[in-house]
Amino acid sequence: MNNRATALVLFAAFFAFLAAAGSAALAVSMDKSSRTKECAAMIDGKTIHIAAYQPEFSLDKFCDDLPATGKTVLAFDFDSPSLRDSPVEIRIVKESMTSLPTGGDLDPLTEAYLAPRTYPNGTLYFEHDFKESGQFIVLITFTQLSGETTTARFKFSVGQPLHRLAPLMVGGALIAFALLFYWRHAGKRSKPAAAARV
Repeated sequence: MNNRATALVLFAAFFAFLAAAGSAALAVSMDKSSRTKECAAMIDGKTIHIAAYQPEFSLDKFCDDLPATGKTVLAFDFDSPSLRDSPVEIRIVKESMTSLPTGGDLDPLTEAYLAPRTYPNGTLYFEHDFKESGQFIVLITFTQLSGETTTARFKFSVGQPLHRLAPLMVGGALIAFALLFYWRHAGKRSKPAAAARV
C-alpha cells in the first residue's frame, strides 16, 4: 500500500472515529442531564434544588442543558422553612454580553417573569415556552420580613446540545488538516521515486 492509499485509509478511519466519538459525547451529555443529575443554587447557605422537564421532547429530567426549545417546566424545591415563608420572585433573562444591571430595569432582558408569592409546601413549578435557543439565567429573589431581598442566580442553556462538542470538533478539524497536509506531501514525495524507477 503506497503513501497516498495509507493516508486515505487513515483519513477515513479518523472520520469514522470522530463520528462515533461525537455520538458518544452527545449521549454522555444527554445522560448527564437526565434523571441522575441534580442542579442546585445556594442562597444564604440554603439550597434550592432545580430541575427542568420538556414533555414534548423527552420524559427525562434535565438540569443546566435543555436540549430543545419549546414548552419547559422548571421545578424549584426549597429545603429551608425560612425560604418557604418568604415571597419568592422568579425572573428568566437571556444572558447578554454585558453584565446584568444591579437594581436597574431588567424588563428589556426578561424572557419570563413570575410575581412574588410564598410556597408553603416548598415546591414551585413554572412553565415557559422558549422560542429561541441560547444561554439564560434564572434570578430567584426572596423577600425577607424586613423587606430586604436576596437573589440567587442559576445559568442554563436551551437548544444547544452540541455546544459541549465544540472542543472535539475543533480538535477533529486540526487533525483532519494535519492528515490532509501529510497526504498531499506524501504524494509529492512519491512522484520523484516513481520517475527514478522509470
